[in-house]
Amino acid sequence: MQLLDFVAQIELQFTSFEVPLTNEEHLKLELEHIMLEIRSRRGRHLRHFVDQYFCYKHGYVRSSGTPNWDGIIFNEYVSKSADEMHLAHGHVEVTRDHIVPLNRIRLELLQLENPCEHSVELLLGRQLQFATITREEDARLNYLGLKQTMPLEYDEKDNPLFQDIFARYRKADIDLLPHRRLETPIQ
Repeated sequence: MQLLDFVAQIELQFTSFEVPLTNEEHLKLELEHIMLEIRSRRGRHLRHFVDQYFCYKHGYVRSSGTPNWDGIIFNEYVSKSADEMHLAHGHVEVTRDHIVPLNRIRLELLQLENPCEHSVELLLGRQLQFATITREEDARLNYLGLKQTMPLEYDEKDNPLFQDIFARYRKADIDLLPHRRLETPIQ
């Protein structure tokens, strides 16, 4: 029992030295983690760092300074169906979805030539977006093989879906609405 008390005292002393970081400092730290993953060509932990980067970048942070994943729901892009169901019934079974699947973001991050913080931030700014969709729409993406990949047309230069981050949703016939915070309507 004395050993446990000693360990608890040491843990308490250790945590008392922690200095709280600002959101901007957390954002910079997550970007540094992303850069380390890219430079090491691992990518294994990119999901964690990329998602936390998004939360700190857009202010989805709890009062404790930790990311607030649930804050993203209904506050970024929202499918028309999820929005209508939410307005009509209140609680709706929804999920948070990367608009460009994380597998694709990881691939493009790892393929950057001479990656620097600026090029990473540009890529994340363009591709790291979230949508709130219904469970049925999530199942539809999965059924069409688009849950974790972009459609082939995304990479075809002469295709209207070329580099269209909303290509998966267009192929699955899912209409997305931008949240008030987002300035650019979906074309």
